[in-house]
Amino acid sequence: MLLIDQEHKGTLMWRFVRYCSDSLRRPKRGRIFLITYLAYATLYATRKPFSVVKTDVQGSLNISTDWLGIIDTCFLGAYAIGQLLIPTLLARYPTMSASAILVVLYGGSGLASFTFGLVSSPAIFSILWIINGLLHAAVFPLLITCLSPWFNSSQRGKVMGAWTTSQQTGAIAATGLSAWMSAHLGWRSAFTIPGIFTFVFGIFVAWAMQGTLTDGTNVHSHQSPLPMDVEMGRLDTWTSRPKTEVAEDMIEVVSANGMTLENVESGPGTESSAAGPDPRSMDPRELRGTRQKDLVEVNPQTPPQGSQSSMNSVVASSSGVSLGSITDVKSVSCSYFCVKCIRYSLLFWLPYYLATELRYPHEVAGYTSIIFDVGGVLGGIGAGQVADRLFRGRRIFVAMFACLAGTLSLIAFSLFAGSSKLVALFMLGAIGIAIAAADSIIGGSAATDLCERAKCSGSTIGAVSGIINGCGSVGAVLQGYLTSRLTQSVGWPSFYLILSGVCLCGSAFLVVPAVHELASVRALS
Repeated sequence: MLLIDQEHKGTLMWRFVRYCSDSLRRPKRGRIFLITYLAYATLYATRKPFSVVKTDVQGSLNISTDWLGIIDTCFLGAYAIGQLLIPTLLARYPTMSASAILVVLYGGSGLASFTFGLVSSPAIFSILWIINGLLHAAVFPLLITCLSPWFNSSQRGKVMGAWTTSQQTGAIAATGLSAWMSAHLGWRSAFTIPGIFTFVFGIFVAWAMQGTLTDGTNVHSHQSPLPMDVEMGRLDTWTSRPKTEVAEDMIEVVSANGMTLENVESGPGTESSAAGPDPRSMDPRELRGTRQKDLVEVNPQTPPQGSQSSMNSVVASSSGVSLGSITDVKSVSCSYFCVKCIRYSLLFWLPYYLATELRYPHEVAGYTSIIFDVGGVLGGIGAGQVADRLFRGRRIFVAMFACLAGTLSLIAFSLFAGSSKLVALFMLGAIGIAIAAADSIIGGSAATDLCERAKCSGSTIGAVSGIINGCGSVGAVLQGYLTSRLTQSVGWPSFYLILSGVCLCGSAFLVVPAVHELASVRALS
């Protein structure tokens, strides 16, 4: 036992010891970010191998191209269905911990991948990939639920923008490792070894994530993150965090609404005779006891008490708006269908195309396909920056031109990919940038932008986002079987010309929304 003299408790060394002790006992933001980032990136070890080793599987087991497409469709179909059903299913068991669920999800995915590497029947492959798709569908929302409470509203946009690159990072690493293992250890090792690793890593993640959520937080539901929790007086999600961080986040939300702590204590529109207690010196549980009326009044959109007509208008604007009255939802949804169809066709079939059509060695085909993922990282990160800094926030406008750039890149890839590997690499990078840029905007901020122009928020944003992403999921699911059939019917070069036409349609669907966006930006300026 370490004994510290009372007189040394104020020294720098004592503070350092206390800091180290607190760091070991209490999870920090950086640690949570790193763990969840690695967790989601690692999951690609059991998702990506099949797209890399399709050629080897087909040659070894004499499986038809149609079966390869069916196996892809099974995974993506199960993934889409799981996104709809699993959150509701888990909500029935609110007492289950996130750690226990993560053990089941990662363990099940690892076991499915390991078994995939042992069997030889395409029917069993399909069943295993259905199970794997269902398990993968639950991981993303669960990790986001673990991560979000640790960052306030001013931080969360940048944090999530960086965190979502775990998808491309995981895909790049999984593709490279799968290509190497398939070439040197056999294609079955690309499933068995990642399966074992994912199983073990799931146990580590579950252990490391213990304590990241409070007992009062329902990990199975998408609760509104910090700003809304503060405004409505729900601070339960903060009670496991250091009280100084809780106070700082509360101050940021109050300041963002043009108020001071004195205003919050005494209520808006009144003068405070004395400043309230410093929240940095208060326990988070005490902060939760702050009057809910005062916290609600922090929100400038909340009408005064007694203004029933104003309240009715707020309720109507947040939850009573008909989705049909929100313009451009159908157009944006159709565009996302096109983008997702193209993106997943390339993600799942690009190594197969490079190996069978361009005659690349199987290992080289896997490595070459990584360029598409690298371009995806650049496009996903850069799209929002370009839209905000160069086009005054006209994100749909940027997505429209990204689809147009993708169209031209796909045409060039179809015509010149076989001329040299350097040309193929350049065009794959260009396609990756364009498609990822459009994907990140349409699947990310488009729903919020459309709802803001329609002056609605709350659950309506979630509903619109669900419609847009649901249409995108349909495109991702259908591409598996369509790719296998079309490539056998018209050949790969013509297939990429077809994809360029699909991408052009995606751009055309965004023309009217982009015009409306321009009018909205001009009206605000």
